[in-house]
Amino acid sequence: MAFKLAIGDIIDFPVHLKLRDGGSFKDFKFSLLAKRIDSAQANELMTSGTTLGDLTIDEFLREKVTGWRGQALVLTEDNQPAPYSVEAFSSLQELPGASLTMYQAYLNAVVASNGAKGVQKN
Repeated sequence: MAFKLAIGDIIDFPVHLKLRDGGSFKDFKFSLLAKRIDSAQANELMTSGTTLGDLTIDEFLREKVTGWRGQALVLTEDNQPAPYSVEAFSSLQELPGASLTMYQAYLNAVVASNGAKGVQKN
C-alpha cells in the first residue's frame, strides 16, 4: 500500500528584514515560497549547521525558493515591487545578512511543530 502526506511540496513562510536606511531602520516583511525538504535533509541541516552537500546558503536558497508574496524591498526601474525571478531574488541576497535570515526562517518553517527553535530547546 502506498502512502502520501496531506500537505504540499511547497511551503509559504514569513521573513522579516530590519534594515538601516540612512539614520533609521525600515522593516520589510514578506513571504517566501519554497520547496519542502524531507526529514533526513532537515536533520542534517539542523545538526551540522551547514547546507546540504557543497552548496552555500545562497545557492541552497536559490535552489529551494520558488516565489515571494508581499515584498517591497526589490524594486523595478519604475519603483514597483519586482515580481519574483532568480535575478530579483539574487539581488535581495546581496544585502549582508539577508540570506542567513531567510535561511533561518526556512528552517523554522520546514520543521513540524515549533520549527527549528523547538528542536533546539530539546
